Amino acid sequence: MSLAILASPVRVQAQALADTANAFTADLGEDLPIDPAVTVGQLDNGLRYFIRANERPENRAELRLVVNAGSVLEDGDQRGLAHFLEHMAFNGTENFEKQELVDYLQFIGMRFGADVNAYTGFDETVYMLTVPTDSTEIVETAFQILEDWAHGLA
Repeated sequence: MSLAILASPVRVQAQALADTANAFTADLGEDLPIDPAVTVGQLDNGLRYFIRANERPENRAELRLVVNAGSVLEDGDQRGLAHFLEHMAFNGTENFEKQELVDYLQFIGMRFGADVNAYTGFDETVYMLTVPTDSTEIVETAFQILEDWAHGLA
């Protein structure tokens, strides 16, 4: 008898969970809604951008370059190439030779891991900069770095 009593609430809870899950089923073909505080646009070259003002981190701009390419695009003889390119992006670009990029970022107070990072996933490679906004020149240089990472690797 007690076993039936214990099993009964579980069945009811399972049905309630199933009903809740069905009530929130999303159409995977629909775009996700974008926060109205985000400005979205596209440049003439096709680059999409998203801008949002935030109070934190203070005096910093969070910049991301998201490349829609990752390990899924590699053939068998190319395993690891996307990840290798991600790492090589820090070893020289069109505008920063060899160690200059790393030296510059450290000179302006950025730390690898915390302020400068990147990763390669299944379907994307993401470069991340948390840049001090103390000077326009620093912010402009950060955008130059993103541009180099997009199409100016040395």
